[in-house]
Amino acid sequence: MRSRIVVATLFAIAAGAGIVAFLSRGGGGPPEADIAPVEEPAPPAPADSVAAPPGQAPAPAAKNAAEDATAIAGRVRNAAGGPVWRAQVRCLIGSEEVKATRTNRAGEFVLSGLDGRIVYSVEASAAGHMAERIDDVPVPLRGLDFTLRRGARLKGQVLTADVGMPLRGFTLTLTGAEERSVEFEEADGGGFTVEGLKGGVYFAFVSAPGYKPSERKKLTIREGDTVTESFLVPPEE
Repeated sequence: MRSRIVVATLFAIAAGAGIVAFLSRGGGGPPEADIAPVEEPAPPAPADSVAAPPGQAPAPAAKNAAEDATAIAGRVRNAAGGPVWRAQVRCLIGSEEVKATRTNRAGEFVLSGLDGRIVYSVEASAAGHMAERIDDVPVPLRGLDFTLRRGARLKGQVLTADVGMPLRGFTLTLTGAEERSVEFEEADGGGFTVEGLKGGVYFAFVSAPGYKPSERKKLTIREGDTVTESFLVPPEE
């Protein structure tokens, strides 16, 4: 009888140990499979910056004019020494334009992409100022500066000679100190203004479709002055 009790006790102890081991493995669920670690995706590479970080050289796209071996660069000022904004600067071979640009707010300009084997002419002009041209300009060149002086102004009115009706469409031609041919297509009340003229003696006349040319007038214009003149155009017979 005693031996049976001992055997039963040993069996109970073994069974309890098995339950403890079973519970320590997770409560009877299926054994965990080996799971490979999940790799985090690599962060995207940063985009190239337009502006270079402090202390680094600027990107090639930001190369300045001082490094451009194909450029002519300079500045356009007025007679008082101030910058002329949006002045037109043209690069010429003879009278043929090969490059053109406009000045920035500081009056600076750069004409790039030029042929170093050619000597150019460069002309600067702006509304109300006399144009200035510099010849025999080599490439590359820095510091090509212009000083534009305020020009003279010619203004007036064009009327028909028979009834004095203002003309809206006509061409004003100037010869002499400077040659210009200016077309006016929507002249309010027949009025016109031409600015930036050099001082000197001019001959001026007006022509218009359906009319004979006006009388040719001699005008003496001094630099910086404003001259007012009217023109009469007779109708064609």
